[in-house]
Amino acid sequence: MWSSFSGASRPLMYPASDTRWSDTLRPPTFGEFLRHLRDERCLSRERLAMHSGLSASYINHLECGRRDRPTQIVVQALLACLHRISPVPDESRNHLFVLAGLRSYTTSNTRAHQDGGVGSI
Repeated sequence: MWSSFSGASRPLMYPASDTRWSDTLRPPTFGEFLRHLRDERCLSRERLAMHSGLSASYINHLECGRRDRPTQIVVQALLACLHRISPVPDESRNHLFVLAGLRSYTTSNTRAHQDGGVGSI
């Protein structure tokens, strides 16, 4: 079964196998969760790239799993852009940092970056 991430109660989950249906669910990858956040905001890869200071190709590589360990600065830039369109709950921010293999989100080290970024949308 599929469940959606609403920010608080249930985490986003995906079927364990992409090739056939399975009752076993797995947590999303960094790229899958990034795409989910981007899709929720009806934001194209190109627009996210332009306003976060990254390339669309790099975002594509993140979402497709060819890159899976972005730096803290990259995650903060992506979140700042997404947050300007629609607030990203702390639970989702934390989840994205954890999926990136970074320490958990804390208000003190990223709140200053929420309104930052390269351009406005």
